[in-house]
Formats: sequence, structure tokens, C-alpha cells
Amino acid sequence: MIEPRYRLRVYLLTALVLFGFGVLLSRLFDFQISKREFYQRQVPGNRQIKVREPGIRGVIKDRHGLELARNKRQYEVSFNLEEVHRAYRLQREQDPTLSTIKDDHGIKRPEEITDIVEIVKERVIAPLADLGLARDFNADAMRVHYKTHGGLVPFVYTTDVTFEDFAKFAEHSLDIPGVYLNIRPLREYPYKALSCHTLGYLRQWSKGTIPEDARGDYGYQYVGDETGIAGVEATLDDMLRGPEGWKQIVKNEKGKILGETPVDAVDPGVGSEVTLTIDAEIQYLVSNVIRRAGTASGIVMDVRTGEILAMASIPDYDPNDYIPSISKEKAAEYDKNPLHPWMDRNINAFAPGSTFKIPTALVGATRGFATKSYNCSGGVNYGTQRVRCWIEKMKGGSHGFLDLPKAIQQSCNPYFMQLANNIGPKGMPDGFRMLGFGERTGIPLPGEQTGTVIGSREWQRKNPNDRPTPINMGFSAIGQGNSMATPLQLCAMISCVANGGRYYQPRLVKKVERRVGDKIKVEVADEPRLKVDLLKEGVKASDIDLIRKGMWMAVNQPGGTAGRVKIPPYEVDGVKLPGY
Repeated sequence: MIEPRYRLRVYLLTALVLFGFGVLLSRLFDFQISKREFYQRQVPGNRQIKVREPGIRGVIKDRHGLELARNKRQYEVSFNLEEVHRAYRLQREQDPTLSTIKDDHGIKRPEEITDIVEIVKERVIAPLADLGLARDFNADAMRVHYKTHGGLVPFVYTTDVTFEDFAKFAEHSLDIPGVYLNIRPLREYPYKALSCHTLGYLRQWSKGTIPEDARGDYGYQYVGDETGIAGVEATLDDMLRGPEGWKQIVKNEKGKILGETPVDAVDPGVGSEVTLTIDAEIQYLVSNVIRRAGTASGIVMDVRTGEILAMASIPDYDPNDYIPSISKEKAAEYDKNPLHPWMDRNINAFAPGSTFKIPTALVGATRGFATKSYNCSGGVNYGTQRVRCWIEKMKGGSHGFLDLPKAIQQSCNPYFMQLANNIGPKGMPDGFRMLGFGERTGIPLPGEQTGTVIGSREWQRKNPNDRPTPINMGFSAIGQGNSMATPLQLCAMISCVANGGRYYQPRLVKKVERRVGDKIKVEVADEPRLKVDLLKEGVKASDIDLIRKGMWMAVNQPGGTAGRVKIPPYEVDGVKLPGY
């Protein structure tokens, strides 16, 4: 039996032995498992580097299969600056240095750093110059890149490479450590500004968005994916992106590339193919017509399905200007344009004016008021305030008693203000909401505005000191006051009148499909979406006919307020627009 005086020593010795084994096992785990690949790379001899290859972005087509956004080949030469540096140190004991000033907690201190530019010039640029392949590059950008990313992110030396130059690069690049050749897809919009607000544009991947595990997974070689910024490029970005791929590159201890291992390689996948409802020919015609106005928007919708066949906004822009990145001069040109070419006017709200008389008529029809007549005495009095009709302002007269078709033809304010007051402060906002106003239509475009419906909860939140009074309801009926709507909302509502009372949710994407092996996976199906059938909400087919008749009279009969849109020999239905 151990004497008490030795027992403590035995315990201490045992604890020290166990602690030593624990440290040893921990270090072995670190060497053998956690940092196995790191230490393998330090051993002289051939080694493999895993290089990420971004997925190939899916194409965007019009309804007939015409490619509106696609990819073309881009030849790229990049440098792994860390590898260039290591190859230099195999032949040099010291690095060339550069004197800089370091900010040390607000104190400026001189510092000597490795001048990676001088190393690249000696090890890479010189042999490239001998081959006639040297290009100009930004030395400051290279220094910042190396300080920030080391060898994790390749430094793009040039994309100004022809196929012949690329072949020459490929023939000699194996002799120059750290030089990589890539063929990458480059986004292209072949019809330039056509449907630019619908398509959107891309932004090059940001070096600040590199995943934390990239260094371990890809061995100092990471290239990210482009990101959609506007249009369907942004909203369908996850679908359009292709699955990433990778390849294993074999190098010797001097950093020279010996080849690739096809066994441990995965080709990058192709993203989903997006088919829009847009008809490129109709889009082209609409764009050219409204361009004459200088600032305008135009939408053509299939009233039977809600499919948008054309949606143009002028002025526009060329999304190719962002590929691979927009120049400062072009960005300044767009920014300084007072007409805001980036703005999609189709989904931006404006004061709708007399166009709101049609939804007021529809809401009135749900209450049985479509056959009701009202008297226009030149205006409507609300206490001490009088809201005048245009005919009293311009001619000092009045319209007298009007039925619904005549009121639409004459665009009579008092008729629709009295109709709104009969509908009431709850029925008006509820009915407008049913017709898609005061909410987004749901098309996949960023920045779609909801507009404003007077009397709605959203309006009340924005105007806490206001109330849905009779005069406010009157203003709502004629699209004045706080009323706001987008051209797309108005187009969807008018389509409901044209098709006999069925409100279809506007659709911009016809279908989205992705190839998975030999099969096609449907991600978005080609299906019309009926939001509401007004014939089931109390509206009669004859009520719709009365509204159509009034719109026809506004264009085609003497005294109509929309006669400027008459296009003989075609019959056009319309309603007076704000400012006309």
C-alpha cells in the first residue's frame, strides 16, 4: 500500500502523463486530420489544387424561343499571386520591398512590404513579353488584391484575348507558375435595350462575398458567380445560376502545372431556362412607338390569360454596359440623365386621374349602380368646398343628367364622385383592392410599387390625421387627391373589362425549366391565374357592356374625351388620360 506522503506525487505524475498524452493526441489530430491537406502541400513533390468553376447562367427567351439574354465565350488569363510569390522565393532569398505607411490605431508608421508587382514583372510579365502576350495592368490594384486576398482569389490579368492569343497562352503557360487560362461564360443581351427593364442586368461577383470555407475547399482558387441586380435577372437569380463545378490541377514543387485529373472533376452545370411571356416583335414595336413621346410607358396584355406580351419604358438603357462592369463615364451619364433611364415606369405609381373612373364604375356595378344616372351641375359641393367638372372650368357649363356610358364618354367628374359617395367609404377601398389596386401585382420584378387607394388601411397609416370623408371618396373616384396607381395595375383592370369581367393576375414568366440528367424539371408552370370573376361578385354581363360602350364612345363619337387615340379604320375603346 502506498504511503500517504507518496500518494500525492503518484497522482500528480499520473495527471502529467495523461495531460501529455492529451496534448500529443490533439497535435496528432491537428496534423493528421484538421490540417492534413495544408501540411501535404508543404511536402516537396507533386500536389493537387482544387479550382472552383462557376456555374453557367441559364438563358432568358421570349415566348417564341428567341434568346433575349444568353452567354458567349470569354477567354481570360489570371494570376495566382501566392503561387507566383512562392516560385520566386525558390530562386531568391529575399523579396523586393516597397515602403508604405501603416495606420496603427491612428498612428502613422512606416512599413516595408513585399512588392508583388516587381515579382510579377520579373517572373511572369517578362516571359509573356517575349511571346508578345504582355498586357497593361493596374499595379495598384494588384498590390491591393494581393494584400486582401493573397492566393485565394485569382487576379484577372486580362480578358482582352483573341482565340489565337489564347492558344499561344495555352501553349506556354505551363512553363510559368501561377498563370491560369480560363474560358468563362460572359453574359450578352443581343438586342441591347430591348426589354431592358424586364431583363435587368448583372454585377460581377464581389470579392467581399467569399464563403468562409472557400480557402479550405478550393486551395487558394476561388471564383464566384455573377449576381442579378435588376429585372428577372435579380428575382430569378437562384434559378438562373448553374450548379458550381470544380477541377483538380496537378503541380510540381516548383509550382508548374503538370495537367488536370479528370477523375476528380465536375463540370459546372447550366442554370434554368426562363421563358418570358414577352413577344419580342411586339415589344420592339411598342418601344419604337412610345419612344416618340420621350418619356412614356406601354403595356400589351393578353386579356384571356394575363400574359404580358410587351412592357416598355422610355427612356431605357443597354444592360450590356454592365458587362463585365460599367465604366465610370457611362454610369455618370445614366446618373445625370434627368429622365432616369433605370426607372421602369410600368411599375412605378403615378396620379391616375380619369383612368380611375373605370374601376369606380366596376365597383359601382358590384352594388347594382351601373344603370343609375346622376346630374352634373358643373361641380359637387362638399360643405364650403366645390369640386368642379372640367366643363365648368373650361366652358362655364354642365353636363346635366348622364347615364354610365355618357359619363365615361364625357369624363364627367360629378357623376363618378356622386357614384363613389353612394358606394361608401368602405365599399370603395374594398372594391379597388379586389381589382388589384393598392397592392403589388406579383410579377417577378424588383421595386414594384403598390400605389395608394384612399380609405384603405395603408392610406390611413400614411395619413393618420385624415379620414375617408365624402370628398376624399370623390377624389378617389376621379384619381385625384392621394390616389396613386401603376400603369400595370391599370392595364390589368382594363383587361378585365375587355374579357368580360375576369381579372387575371399579370404574368411575365411563362415557364422555367431546368435539365436534370435526361429529364426536364418544371420549376414554374405555364398556368393562367384567375384572381377574381366579377360576374360572381354581383356584376352583370350587361354592366360590362355599358362600360365598354362608354369607352368606345369616348374615342369614336363626337364629344368624346379620348378622341386623340382614334386609329381609323380600327375600332378602339379608351378613357381620358391625365394631362389630355
